Amino acid sequence: MVKSEVLTRNGLKITIEGSTEEVKEIINFIQNKEIPEKNKESNVKKTKIENVRKKGSKINSIILDLREEGFFDKAKGPNEVKDALVKEGHIYEVTVISMALLRLVRKKVLGRVKVNKKWCYVKRGG
Repeated sequence: MVKSEVLTRNGLKITIEGSTEEVKEIINFIQNKEIPEKNKESNVKKTKIENVRKKGSKINSIILDLREEGFFDKAKGPNEVKDALVKEGHIYEVTVISMALLRLVRKKVLGRVKVNKKWCYVKRGG
């Protein structure tokens, strides 16, 4: 049995115990899975969007597709989102779309701004 301790870039101390091959394999796995500090933020944002897509309803996923296509680069109201969804063959009531947009704002995937006394939704962050 071999025992080894690994200190990650984040300061996490991991103790590994097993055969030489097992320890070697686990250390290689840990080193390959560590996220470099430069890319960490973009990976976190991508993970957040993937989590919303997995946990959310179908409409969340469809709206996220619009976001990725650049639809929310400019502020869009719920009716504009509805029109875009209809063009793609998805029929939803405006109230359902509004609630989905609000959920995505709360999860910090979209931003919300007031334009001419009406709430509009925009792509948040990078």
